[in-house]
Amino acid sequence: GRGGRGGRGRGRGGMNRRSRDFGPNGHDYNLCPQAGPISSHLSEKAIHSKVAERLSAKMNRDFETADRVQLELAEEGVFVNDRTKEWRADGVRFIDPSEGRRTPSDRNRPYVQSRYSQSLSENAKFTLTRIEELVAERTQCKKDRKFTKADSIREALEKACDVVIDDRIREWSIGGSFGRDADLKRAHNEALKNRSYAKSSASLELPDGVTQNDVQARVDARTRARTNRQYKESDALRDEILEEFGVVIDDTIKMWSVGGDFGWDDPAKARAQGRGKYTRRGGGNLTENDVGLIQEMLKNRFELKSNRDFEKADQIRSHLYEKYKINVDDKSQEWRVLSDDYVQTKAEKGAQELTGMDVSFITSQLAKRIILKKDRSYGEADAIRDDLQGSYSILIDDKKREWKVVSSAGKRKFATGTARSEPTPYKPKRIEDEADYDPWFDDNGVDDDESSAVDTSADNTTPIADADPEEEIISSSISRDDLMSLTVPLLKDKLRVAGKPVSGKKADLVDRLLS
Repeated sequence: GRGGRGGRGRGRGGMNRRSRDFGPNGHDYNLCPQAGPISSHLSEKAIHSKVAERLSAKMNRDFETADRVQLELAEEGVFVNDRTKEWRADGVRFIDPSEGRRTPSDRNRPYVQSRYSQSLSENAKFTLTRIEELVAERTQCKKDRKFTKADSIREALEKACDVVIDDRIREWSIGGSFGRDADLKRAHNEALKNRSYAKSSASLELPDGVTQNDVQARVDARTRARTNRQYKESDALRDEILEEFGVVIDDTIKMWSVGGDFGWDDPAKARAQGRGKYTRRGGGNLTENDVGLIQEMLKNRFELKSNRDFEKADQIRSHLYEKYKINVDDKSQEWRVLSDDYVQTKAEKGAQELTGMDVSFITSQLAKRIILKKDRSYGEADAIRDDLQGSYSILIDDKKREWKVVSSAGKRKFATGTARSEPTPYKPKRIEDEADYDPWFDDNGVDDDESSAVDTSADNTTPIADADPEEEIISSSISRDDLMSLTVPLLKDKLRVAGKPVSGKKADLVDRLLS
């Protein structure tokens, strides 16, 4: 391929991609509709600046900077959702539908030293053996409900050796790092811990004569009682608040709501809605009955994977491809027909209206552009794209085979192609013989290397800018049978050249190359 294994970085685009003007905010993330008032110490202008800085770093593949900025935002109670392209600064983090609860066997798993832990300093008060003993002693204290002693052990370890314990993943680390994902989640939890309870945007109206400050004062009083472990008083206050105001308190997300509805901030609701629900992207000639059958098969496949019946799940995936030419993206929970048809999606608010003649012309030009790209006439293909953008203010997503009309308010000039910001492909240092270790395996109950329902491997995602010609060449000139005849190492080499993730089974690798 062009540029060898690093072709995506040095070929067409790469680190020298043309800068993208996302308008006055410098990014294309929107404020989450469910977000409450900004509670962060950062101003809205500073938030936009940070979000733009992170997006720019990701587009330039500077993932270290992108991760640092994301942690800084999280520590200030600002969270971004790359999947929905949203941000919120009310201290409430976005719910990941893929997050699962640990099984009882996982709760009994011994604590181990994190592979991201630093080395013990020469002047440390405790040896590694002693640290392990104290961690085990703390675990037993928690089982025996001796929480005061358990807390004192934790504080002693942190003070003497800078040892931090993460109970969620059951690891301890000198220096406090547990890897990018775990560190970000810890920052989320710390931001949640440091903020007060907030009113849910899904809350009903307060009773007549009652102000939000009245309820907040009572909720804060209960919070102080819980913090001081005065649980009887805390429970009594909770019951009084419910009876007097009809307010339900959710301690998990630190929110309160009249009537008890927390909208999509409710983890159970968000996960129930999100898990196993796949969204269709792009075009393709399917009937409504076809779409219904495909959605049902995808739901069944998800359940099979959750139950680790990967063989049957792979059979469904193969059937979807063979009958409908369907490509399934488990990470984004999306699917599309592998066709060259582009579909128009909902226009941005304030965008110009197109006539039927305009839409027909755009459709024909997109079809012509696909042919030019397959013929490697990239200059002519780019000229069509630029002309469509300039004449109709449309944004083209080559990956999803979609286009939409965007607003020109504020003289916004949108990039050619789509700059979709996905979760950072953080590649941490690894220790020998642990290259395949995944700290999220036990939480989710699914192994990435065996067609997991949600792939959280470090190599899983690559930021998407303009569609890379290498991908077009792979999908248009090589058949599925040709790819299936290749060995797994050869398939992975092709994926690396195309800048795509290399995890998963052989069928996954082939589908990824064809997408």
